[in-house]
Amino acid sequence: MHEFEIGARARFVGSPLGPKPQLAEIVARLPAENGQLGYRVLCLDDGRTRHVAESELIPLDSVAG
Repeated sequence: MHEFEIGARARFVGSPLGPKPQLAEIVARLPAENGQLGYRVLCLDDGRTRHVAESELIPLDSVAG
């Protein structure tokens, strides 16, 4: 079962912008691929839409600062 709802915001930790996670909005839930649930997210820092695995996302309340 997916952890994140469509429209929710989370931190994308696989960001190509460097080690700092970037804010992302969940735009779609995707079926499992290689045993990992997936999402289509809109990265709010650079405006790109990406297909990411659930393990690359962390809830906003889990990020210090």
